[in-house]
Amino acid sequence: NTPRRESHPKKKQAPDPVAAGPARPREAGAGAIGLDRILALLKGEDVELACAAARVLGHLAPDAAAVRAALAACLRSESAVLAGYALDALGGQETGTETTPALLESLGREDAVRARAIAMFKKASPPPREALRRILRSGEVRAKLAAVEILAAAGGREGVAALLDTF
Repeated sequence: NTPRRESHPKKKQAPDPVAAGPARPREAGAGAIGLDRILALLKGEDVELACAAARVLGHLAPDAAAVRAALAACLRSESAVLAGYALDALGGQETGTETTPALLESLGREDAVRARAIAMFKKASPPPREALRRILRSGEVRAKLAAVEILAAAGGREGVAALLDTF
């Protein structure tokens, strides 16, 4: 009797990562995925990839100025889904010079991004009162209502003064 030969080749087993020892950092090049490549996906035309990139960037480098600026640019997207992912990636972080202009523009939107931008400004301490005053003087109605809501929530002497100065 001869041993029976299998008709299909044996599957190769994946190497045991524990037995292989500690991981070594990859060399820059073919296998490495850099921040620049993820930022490029965020700025690309494929909205689904941009949404995925926003989520990844929010987890990997939410404090990097270049990342915050790119995410802020996504707030201006016509896609409410992408803008929402960008807001998620920016998280509850303080509004900053990279994000404030785009968040202010979001106050005029007609979607959930507007409500979330209002919420972020309400958490900001203090909200950008002078920019909100400018919106109250010359912005569109939707943005004016949002500015009133933010300033009223800020309360205190300065918040009330900002409202009174405008009206």
